[in-house]
Amino acid sequence: MNASFPPCNFQPVKYKPNSTPDDLFISYAFKNCKNLASLARTFRHTGTNASAVFFIDDEANSAMTNDTRNLILSCGVTLINVGKLPFSGGTNYYHSAYMFMTELVRLNIHKLNRVIKSDGFDTFFQGDPFIEDFREDSLLLYDEHYTLKQCPFNRDFIKRYGYKLTEKDNEFYYICAGFAAGKAEIFLNAYWLYLSFVIPDGSYTDQGGFNYFILTGMFEKYQIPFITQKGIDNVFVRHCARDWTRRNERLGTFTMNYNASKYALVVHHSYLIENVKQYCPAPHGKFPDYFNTRS
Repeated sequence: MNASFPPCNFQPVKYKPNSTPDDLFISYAFKNCKNLASLARTFRHTGTNASAVFFIDDEANSAMTNDTRNLILSCGVTLINVGKLPFSGGTNYYHSAYMFMTELVRLNIHKLNRVIKSDGFDTFFQGDPFIEDFREDSLLLYDEHYTLKQCPFNRDFIKRYGYKLTEKDNEFYYICAGFAAGKAEIFLNAYWLYLSFVIPDGSYTDQGGFNYFILTGMFEKYQIPFITQKGIDNVFVRHCARDWTRRNERLGTFTMNYNASKYALVVHHSYLIENVKQYCPAPHGKFPDYFNTRS
């Protein structure tokens, strides 16, 4: 991958990476471009050879400074402006994003190997996620380390689909829809299921949908193999990254929720991380949306 960009200030995690341009990372940003430049920079800082595509709409495109655009492009990321979104408002941004995402994968399925999708506004990379042990027989989904009993928001997300939660479901560790990975064909089928099932009326969340598919057995019904975080021993992802829970952690050393001896390759919910500004600071120039943190 030919890319020329200012590196970050942390040592990338390496778990036998074997990425090629046939692997694809997809993300998106609509209405604004917060975090996209730092996302692109941490992704390429890992040394990955994977391809990358970021979808943006007209509003995000207009909000992007030349410095931001040039940095993203220098990281070897393809920017695709989809124009005006077909569905917007409420939770419809997910629906629009997945329409474009699935079409990209479908059109290139003959030359794609593995695909990873993440949220654009709150994700960083600590290492190349395309590794030798990347499990290719299932869709890889990761939980937030909390149960439905602990999160009324996610209970409501699932109930919006007409599902009646049981007492047993209270102990279900809900998965986060902000990150998913898999072999291209499996990945495509999973998101086709979502698009075929969800009505874009602004009230259905992707997170509610994917948890609904797990709880009701719909993934199995439509022959979409999946595995959730406790059964995954590769492509290490850390959701709910907060530097006040493990004060010694910083960008480059965030560990897994279930295994503190393993460094995460992907760090999600990065708006909760303050110290990222120290370990991957914005270059000189106009980068008003370089970070999306609460500090």
